[in-house]
Amino acid sequence: MNLLLDTAAFLWLCAGTEQLSSAAASALADQANTVSVSAVTAWEIGLKAARGKLKLPAPVETWFPAMIQHHRLDLLAIEAATAIASTRLPAVHADPFDRLLVATACERGLWLITPDTLIAKYPNVQTLW
Repeated sequence: MNLLLDTAAFLWLCAGTEQLSSAAASALADQANTVSVSAVTAWEIGLKAARGKLKLPAPVETWFPAMIQHHRLDLLAIEAATAIASTRLPAVHADPFDRLLVATACERGLWLITPDTLIAKYPNVQTLW
């Protein structure tokens, strides 16, 4: 199973798995699964940190790549086709970060690990929580 972490799941993974659901923690622990994070997550975390809504133990430009490496995650770029596809999704979610994550998961055939129940309402997206 190929997985994509949403921003909350990525932050919880980095903080320890206590806030992750048992299904999410199990999927992340399964070495057969490929686990990815989108560059959109770096953008969202950077904005939250800059606004003082998120405190990180180090500057985001060093913390984020260190967490990607530490957890052995694949980092996915935001492709133009994915950005365009996100604009064509139904109006289920207004959050542009979530829309990009949904489009990424759909286009790449990834299961999106997210606690956000709205995301599961999108057609063709597979979610796990």
